[in-house]
Amino acid sequence: RIVLYYRNVLEESTQKHLLNIALSRTQIFQWSYDMESNLMIIDPRYFEYLGIPTRDYTLTSEEFAYLIHPDDRQSVIDALSMQLDGNLYEAPVQYRLRRDDGSWEWFEAQSTYVGQLKETPFRVVGICMSTQKYKDTEDRLNEALRKARHSDELKSIFLANMSHEIRTPLNAIVGFSSLLAYGESDLTKDDIIEFTSLIEKNSQLLMVLISDILDLSKIESNTMEFNFCNISLHQVLNEIGSAQRMNMKKGVELLLDLPGQEVTIYTDPTRLSQVINNLVNNAIKFTSEGNIRIGYRPASSDRVKIFVEDTGTGMAKEVIEHIFDRFYKGDAFKQGTGLGLAICRTIVERFKGKIEVASTPGKGTRFTITLPLKVEE
Repeated sequence: RIVLYYRNVLEESTQKHLLNIALSRTQIFQWSYDMESNLMIIDPRYFEYLGIPTRDYTLTSEEFAYLIHPDDRQSVIDALSMQLDGNLYEAPVQYRLRRDDGSWEWFEAQSTYVGQLKETPFRVVGICMSTQKYKDTEDRLNEALRKARHSDELKSIFLANMSHEIRTPLNAIVGFSSLLAYGESDLTKDDIIEFTSLIEKNSQLLMVLISDILDLSKIESNTMEFNFCNISLHQVLNEIGSAQRMNMKKGVELLLDLPGQEVTIYTDPTRLSQVINNLVNNAIKFTSEGNIRIGYRPASSDRVKIFVEDTGTGMAKEVIEHIFDRFYKGDAFKQGTGLGLAICRTIVERFKGKIEVASTPGKGTRFTITLPLKVEE
């Protein structure tokens, strides 16, 4: 006799196809562990995604263990062993897998077992998915949090130091002004010239300090204004050179290094001059002999490189790493707010450009600004 049994599998087939469609758009992979053959049977997309070779979309337990990062291997093996022994373990397990290029990628797996009549497992089934993008996002958020906390600490130090930074030039201005106004009549011409020079010097320091604070507030409120026009770099650097030569220390020479052919750039001349002057002022602080050289060169058909180079004290690697951070001062004993270079970077980035620094302790520093010849307003 022949007994025929018919069952409608349309619903099951439909659910299977829907599941495959849903998973095909994700980085989630099905897998199972066949205890009779001692093999892991994994979604074919898994091997394609990791770029690892396969025979028939299966892995032995040894082959799978080899793919797992050594630091994560034991926790994965322990979880799988509990399932195989009939102890239900449904908690997610995180681990790193080796890709075909040798890099590591974070995964998270969860499993359960299909039991026989006595609830002893004969197959473990589960899913795993790549969590690398979530790990990358977590790392970026942690880094942002670290920077925010560091910036907050520096801002607190900055505010605490402001009273000193403001009072120092202000006391000099008030003190020497009083001597000139109410001093005794025996003040010589040389005394008057010296006092006037000190008042002017400290007034400039105070103006730079206030300007940096105002620029910082404009940056944080996104209200810094820019006015673009066509300008000659020859003209801009010549004007800066003429003004800065009066600020050079004795024994330090300011050199202009300009190309033979003049270059015109569409930018904000005031903000560009602010950046270059700030770099020159920094070079003056740290250069006691030698020279400070400013100039530019065409970098390509649509870009130009402006540089400020000195023969000063230079900077260590750990200083360079933070030199463009707000409120950071490479030398706490030098005057300044620690805002100038951070403001320079913000302005250069607004110009769709890039500012870089190279330095050798004891030999000097070179700042390079790469700018497009035309930037959209």
